Amino acid sequence: MRSRVYRTEAIVLRRDDYGEADRLLTLLTPRSGKMRVMAKGARKTTSRKAGHVELFTRVTLMLARGRLFDIVTQAEAIETHRALREDLVDQHHIGVEVRDNRKAQPQLHARAV
Repeated sequence: MRSRVYRTEAIVLRRDDYGEADRLLTLLTPRSGKMRVMAKGARKTTSRKAGHVELFTRVTLMLARGRLFDIVTQAEAIETHRALREDLVDQHHIGVEVRDNRKAQPQLHARAV
């Protein structure tokens, strides 16, 4: 039987608000490739995860397997790439490239198995 909780390193490619306080993240991981996960409570001002799941941040995550999306239980930033996040021109170019690559790939599933 596989463990319910696992650790992975990832780069945050996209984040979408979900519900009142949650964020849905698109991650690029070395083992599972591109995946979507839920960061519960990440939009709350008191959240400890909020600063660690910003765009283009390289992060170590503890994830719990969920029904539809895996859930972020712990996050620790490794590299924040703050200058890249603040430079809107570079952000636009990276976003265009990610979208172009996304069109060439098959449909993204909730969790890579």
